[in-house]
Amino acid sequence: MHGHLKKGQNYLAIVAHFLDEKHKLQTALLDLPPLKGPHSGENIAMVLSSTLDFYDISPLMGFFMMDNARSNDVCILELAEQYPIIRRENRLRCVGHMLNLIVKALLFGQGVSKLEQQLRGASDDERFEIWRKQSFIGKLHNFCAYEEGSIEQLYTRVLVDGGIRWNSVYTMIERALTLRHAIDLFFLHYSHVGEGYDISGDNLTPQDWIDLGHFHAILKPFKDLTKRMEGRANKVGREGSHGSLHETIESLDVLFKKLQEAGRFADDHPDVVSTYYSHAIDAARVKLEEYFGPTDASPAYRCAVALHPANKFTYFELEWSHNKQWISGAKRVVQEVFAQYEAEAEADLMDGARQELELEELEELEEKAMVHGNARLDPLQQARKRRQRLAVTAMSATRGKKRVERTSELDEFMARTNKADLDVEDPLEWWVRHASDYPILSKMAFDLFSCPAMSAECERVFSQAKKVITDERNRLSSDTVAAIECQKHLLRSGMLA
Repeated sequence: MHGHLKKGQNYLAIVAHFLDEKHKLQTALLDLPPLKGPHSGENIAMVLSSTLDFYDISPLMGFFMMDNARSNDVCILELAEQYPIIRRENRLRCVGHMLNLIVKALLFGQGVSKLEQQLRGASDDERFEIWRKQSFIGKLHNFCAYEEGSIEQLYTRVLVDGGIRWNSVYTMIERALTLRHAIDLFFLHYSHVGEGYDISGDNLTPQDWIDLGHFHAILKPFKDLTKRMEGRANKVGREGSHGSLHETIESLDVLFKKLQEAGRFADDHPDVVSTYYSHAIDAARVKLEEYFGPTDASPAYRCAVALHPANKFTYFELEWSHNKQWISGAKRVVQEVFAQYEAEAEADLMDGARQELELEELEELEEKAMVHGNARLDPLQQARKRRQRLAVTAMSATRGKKRVERTSELDEFMARTNKADLDVEDPLEWWVRHASDYPILSKMAFDLFSCPAMSAECERVFSQAKKVITDERNRLSSDTVAAIECQKHLLRSGMLA
């Protein structure tokens, strides 16, 4: 995640999410290095590589939670060439950025990038004119911006949105609906004087207020889910949820249904719903559907949903009943990923048995120098004994493999019918308690449920770091800033006493 702490200087917040020796979810700021040169995937990969090597944690890497910038795609490809353990599907996308871009499409259609570009270089009067073209949303923005600086003392005052910042339009509309009568009175008595901007052109009509009510209703679930997902999954009282990876697909499914319902309402009530609102719903639905693709690109999203004890495969069967291919595809992906964990566990078992055998042979060599009852094993007897041990090891591994094929841990987990599982809020805690029942599947679950759904922790790092670099301390070196923030992060998390 990149951000600006000093003018003209980009920084990367590199945060690790992991389980400690007690299987407790921990979060640690590893580094806050400056990004020298362009914000390219190659440069980001170079900085990340340096941090991975410094901590010597590349063999332990799981997933990379990043925003939707194309440079992050390139970054993962660069890292994959350097570290065999990293693959393209390790790249995850911040659900907060997904929701923000869907809301942008809802509010401004496909022209949001053009709008941002126009506003960036516009004067105050030009900005008013640009916003006025954005229908009733733009008119309300103009009114709030116009009045924000002129109203000195009010118990309840209008809130100007941040243009295109997360949830700011929702809060602007919510406050405006509360102050509707006051706003209508303002325009009723307003008389333009002088050469300044004439705000009367932004008067909100009765239909505008109806549409603002519709937008307020459809934006609320986006706001609620964004706030939920930016939480910490290891926060006391909210463990395992509020930002856990399994909530990404669940959130997209919920919002897709909300948009479908809003679309049907618009179709059934053309007399009270404007075409602007109908088109906005369509644009948001198209944008949301685009993000089902990135969640398909990484198996982690579907695996996290499936390994939640309250979900299992039933989630897909219920929520995706309209598309059988999605259901079968999700099940296949989960089974394929579990098969990889099985193969790794079997390889570890064979390595352990081989090491044990080598240790026994070493002990035997040491004993051969001694006479046991005046008897020694000749070379033929030694070879036979070695074959016997290898045969026992092979038979043990074969029996274990046949048992797995007959009833794997994944099959046993999916067949589990304990009603208490339906009430599980913290999947990570559940898997810690049941790790002995599912020794292989639990490792897969630990990897998944230690990963957040958002890069919100990086945003929190930047918010804190900006308090360090003030006008009085604007010459702090990047190393000093990183040292301060890393230490603060460790102290707040309790990892550093």
